[in-house]
Amino acid sequence: MAANYDDLNIPAIGTLGVVSALLSFATIIGTQAIYYAYERAQFETKRVQVPFADSDHKLNEQRGRISNFGWVDRKNDVVTIPIDQAMELVVKEQGPST
Repeated sequence: MAANYDDLNIPAIGTLGVVSALLSFATIIGTQAIYYAYERAQFETKRVQVPFADSDHKLNEQRGRISNFGWVDRKNDVVTIPIDQAMELVVKEQGPST
């Protein structure tokens, strides 16, 4: 028996190819839409809702250091004074500016 090459259903194969291409395209677009929505949500979470606990703690610590008296080195008698008083002392030492 000889092979008969005319028995292929070309319209069905073409339809299947077009439907497969459309489904692939729709899947790609849907996946991209989900990705961008997730990316936007992550960006907002990281950018807008950043906790300031660390920076607030550091700022309070620095404010405490510049506004209190304290020892830097007892052995060499080095102390810290509040920044406001230090600025006043510098102005007094420099004399009036004209």
